[in-house]
Amino acid sequence: MNYYFEDFTEDNYRRLLKIAKKNFQFYHYHDIGNFQRGIIWRHDIDCSVHRALSLARIESEEGVSSTFFIHLHNNFYHVWEKEIGNMLRKIQGLGAEIGLHFEPGYYDLKNTELERMEILIGREKVFLEELIERKITAFSFHNPDTNGGFMKIDKKMIAGLLNVYHESIQNEFIYCSDSNGYWRFDRLEDVLLYNVNSNEQNLKLHILTHPEWWQKEVMSPRERIKRSAYGRAESVMREYDSFLKHENRTNVY
Repeated sequence: MNYYFEDFTEDNYRRLLKIAKKNFQFYHYHDIGNFQRGIIWRHDIDCSVHRALSLARIESEEGVSSTFFIHLHNNFYHVWEKEIGNMLRKIQGLGAEIGLHFEPGYYDLKNTELERMEILIGREKVFLEELIERKITAFSFHNPDTNGGFMKIDKKMIAGLLNVYHESIQNEFIYCSDSNGYWRFDRLEDVLLYNVNSNEQNLKLHILTHPEWWQKEVMSPRERIKRSAYGRAESVMREYDSFLKHENRTNVY
């Protein structure tokens, strides 16, 4: 299998955006039902808000806008960290929209517990909206295949948020995803170029990317995750050393 490691760089991300914006209009989830041909582009931030900010800057420079979905129960970042909060505000300031990346596994939630799901998603929605000081319109499931599979849920709106995995969206859009650091179905470049010359007036593309995969240099998926994890650890240690120095305390090695 060709994993196309060379695809996942910042330079290539910009190139793909240029292809996309030249041939398609960019929309957001609140536009669903109000457009006939275009792209909705989303990012599930599973590992790196730093990488998300880098992609948001590229998108702003290219004059396009996407939606970044925030994961509130994450081992790689926490939304209450000052640095992370500042980055989320910068992402919004660049014109991006924010959504909720909801993890059923955190609650041991099953796809049959619809009432409980409504309460939990509603609770996280309120929390996230208060955090970013802005209303959100959509959510995505994290690891939607867990605990019986959450792509089977026949509810388009949950707790007032659009379920981006709902069957109606899956049926209406051509889907492309880079989950796990490689193209799960079709290569994004192929999807874009194949549909450039399509005369179909109702053509809609739904693109999912994860910011941690898109680095400055070519790497394997595990190397990209390692970079995010060790980068976080090094940042914490720098903060520790800086605090002791600032407070004139002894840093015992």
